Amino acid sequence: MNKELLKTYMKKYPDCDVNDDGIINESLYSKETIRPLFLLKETNTLAGPLIDFLAKGAPDGGAKTWQPISKWTEALLYGTMNCDYSTTEERKQILNRIATLNLKKTAGAATSGNSYIKFARENKELILQQLSEIPYNIIILCCNKAGNKFIQNKLLGITQFITIKGCDLQYGYLKDGKLVIQARHPNRSPFHYVDSFLYVHNLITGGKIILKK
Repeated sequence: MNKELLKTYMKKYPDCDVNDDGIINESLYSKETIRPLFLLKETNTLAGPLIDFLAKGAPDGGAKTWQPISKWTEALLYGTMNCDYSTTEERKQILNRIATLNLKKTAGAATSGNSYIKFARENKELILQQLSEIPYNIIILCCNKAGNKFIQNKLLGITQFITIKGCDLQYGYLKDGKLVIQARHPNRSPFHYVDSFLYVHNLITGGKIILKK
């Protein structure tokens, strides 16, 4: 996120470690035809910037969430699944091509309830500001059902999601035409969606799902 926005969060939560998030590598991200933004709940006891953690390949136990997201990303961006992403170096290569945003900017715990929704409700305008500054063209919702519903109804204002025939995902569009895919948190479905994102890639490249440039 930009420095002023980060300062705003730090001032608002002076006793917490604010996890900076957003685009991991702006140079690589800008070159992709498909530019995904993963919307998640919160970090798991992470100290320091999330963007630095992911730029290094999510080391030290980060694979539980970021190995499946790495697989989803390769499938979505390139229509391939050639890597297991079991090492930090493998994850580093693909995670530097995404943006990610947590609804709750302070670290959580291994098990998350719905407190992140309260945080997001209280900071809705700040989250929307950050979203407006990221040049994504597809958002992937990766929260639980309550969180995805909050994002749909209160944050993004999407009135309808359409079930994608042939896979387990749904999609909708923002008012500006950007695509939104509704999934679940990767910890809940570690590798379930890989084939689904391969399918979505083929629909996008085949022109059956429109992706804003």
